Amino acid sequence: MRSRLRRWALHALVPATLLSLAAAPFMANWLEPRLIQPTAQIMTFLLTGRFAEHTFEDGVPQVYYRRLGESHANPVYASVYAFWYYQEAHGTNEFDYFLDYYNIAAPPEPADGYITYFFNVADRLVDALVLREYDGVTYGVWEYAFPWEVYRLEPGWVSGMAQGLGIQVLLRAWTDSGAPKYMEAIALARRSFEVPADAGGVTLMESDTSWWYEEYASPGAVQSRVFNGAAHAVIALLELAERADDEAAEVLARRGLTSILSSLSTYDAGWWTYYDALGLMSNYKYHHVNVNLARHLGERAANGQLLATAERWGDYRVPFFQREFLRQRPQVSDVALLLLAAGIAFVFTVLVFSLVAALRGDRRSARGTG
Repeated sequence: MRSRLRRWALHALVPATLLSLAAAPFMANWLEPRLIQPTAQIMTFLLTGRFAEHTFEDGVPQVYYRRLGESHANPVYASVYAFWYYQEAHGTNEFDYFLDYYNIAAPPEPADGYITYFFNVADRLVDALVLREYDGVTYGVWEYAFPWEVYRLEPGWVSGMAQGLGIQVLLRAWTDSGAPKYMEAIALARRSFEVPADAGGVTLMESDTSWWYEEYASPGAVQSRVFNGAAHAVIALLELAERADDEAAEVLARRGLTSILSSLSTYDAGWWTYYDALGLMSNYKYHHVNVNLARHLGERAANGQLLATAERWGDYRVPFFQREFLRQRPQVSDVALLLLAAGIAFVFTVLVFSLVAALRGDRRSARGTG
């Protein structure tokens, strides 16, 4: 028995291990889109004992943060799930251009349909809106209750992306229900774009006609200028201007668009896109979100520069291993994804070696009985 196991290890296990390690980078290149979510679930399980990154109360998500070791409400993810619920309820796909790249693990559909969860999120956003005052004007923001050291953000920081996505959710709640509370909350949230980031709003006012809407905003925070956050904000403002005939939103959208157009080259590495203006490279998710946001905003604003940029960025096809390990320092999630790819390659190789060994054994048996 021992000699048989020794022979199996020699002829199958050792070669399979060596081959799987050699094949892992190629497997990761091919499987990256399919392995991102399982990798995140495995890492969450190792830290928490559960696979889900999100927990829910009546459809409203809480997000688990591995770096903090705890869960928190997140206005962006609340809106992301609201969009998903809305699409399920209405049979649309208008948000797939970015939802396809988010880790959506929705709770089971309630008896009265996902539209119930959509309105639960919308109502939570209304209730969670925090009122602030600037220059005698009251405005509303959705605050984050946890710190983020990377951008020097303290609890209470706000996000132009959250403001924009929240407005889009409430627009649909208002359209479907006609309830005034949603439009009242929208008006308060829209005013946050008229307040400088250093004064508690979300805007970097570069000039009278060029305003950047910060995804990570707080007095004293690092000016990160994240592309996807600003693009989401401008798309939301354009939609508000169109759906509610809001002239102030139209002006804000045009100012934001001017800033984005003047900054596009900042996010182009020539082979991939940057996540922010500080030189942080996008991961797979955010690169494709950048491409789709540039295209969607270009279509919505009828802007050829954005459409050409989306076309160029979309042609970048740098393989995972080269991108994450050779051109930059890998993150823990990259190593985990590579190890998962190696594990898949190992299982496949062991099965092949075992099958070959079994076939050889059958042939030897056949010779012995002939």
